Amino acid sequence: MTPECVVLDTETTGLSYHEDRIIEIGAVKVRRVDRKVLSTFHVYLNPGSRGSSDEAIKVHGITNEFLKDKPSFADVYHAFLGFVTDCSLVIHNATFDMSFLQAELDRVSYPVRLDSLCPVEDTLKIAKKQYPGQKNNLDALCNRLGIDISHRTLHGALKDADLLVKVYFALLTNQQAFSITTQNNDSGERLEKDLLDWSNKAVVLGATDDDILEDERFFS
Repeated sequence: MTPECVVLDTETTGLSYHEDRIIEIGAVKVRRVDRKVLSTFHVYLNPGSRGSSDEAIKVHGITNEFLKDKPSFADVYHAFLGFVTDCSLVIHNATFDMSFLQAELDRVSYPVRLDSLCPVEDTLKIAKKQYPGQKNNLDALCNRLGIDISHRTLHGALKDADLLVKVYFALLTNQQAFSITTQNNDSGERLEKDLLDWSNKAVVLGATDDDILEDERFFS
């Protein structure tokens, strides 16, 4: 697992990665050990002649007129790859976004597959294991995990990536709680540990001066 991850989302002109195009990329780089946000990458993209469908605009609200003066994917892909290289990608329903990103890279004849540069973690798969048979879209997970989405009237790549950071670490905390503290009560029913706040920083314990001195004495 890489020390840093990039939590990513895209918005597109439609649902077919063969024909539709990416019009927005939002990504948040996070250091895993303390969950600190290091930087963000956000860009709107001109899809050329492939305008957004009416259905897509209802989802993300990004009009074709708004995108006319925006850069193309060919203009920004070097910066995007520089941002994500040496990190794992955290994506909700990763097959969708990765298919679109790879299609865009293929159009500019980039010779390396994105999934060979960056390991991919799919939060939808993680959520389905924890909540089988339940709705596990981003809205449902935020509501279940107590994450405020009152500002999410429309989808937006950077806004949704920010929410997914919170969802991702809440899911990981939940996984750890089950594996460490879940037990059965006297009647055999399973007891579940309450979720910790996703924003709680991981505790990192370093060696004290006395510890270092003892090590030096031991190895001298």
